[in-house]
Amino acid sequence: MINRIKKEQLQARKSKNKLKGGILTALLSEIIAIGKNAGNRETSEQEAVKVIKKFNDNAKETLKLVKDQDKINILNQEVKIYESFLPKALSEDETSKIIDDIFSKIEKPNIGLMMKELKVNHVEGLDMGLANKIIKQKLGM
Repeated sequence: MINRIKKEQLQARKSKNKLKGGILTALLSEIIAIGKNAGNRETSEQEAVKVIKKFNDNAKETLKLVKDQDKINILNQEVKIYESFLPKALSEDETSKIIDDIFSKIEKPNIGLMMKELKVNHVEGLDMGLANKIIKQKLGM
């Protein structure tokens, strides 16, 4: 994913798309800094996804506050760019199937064990809030 961001950032700069080039440059800087600040290593894909989600969430929050139509258009483009790099979100059925599989492997399931297992093995595309809700339903909470 990081290489794809680099490639698209270079293409945007070559085609003089200042908005996309600037957005991807800022995103790349933040992603690369994560690894450099943690012992001068490469940033993992999982860390990169967290950064992209953070940027996307910030842009969406700003959208709620802005009234200027030009700024709204720019922020919508920004969100679209970020979301093009994020993994596809899992549906409720897909999330439920993953949770059922984990339930069958854990002898005495509880919410803490289930959430830990999900975080370790199923981060990409998983809505942890939805997962928490499903686990509570299955545990009868």
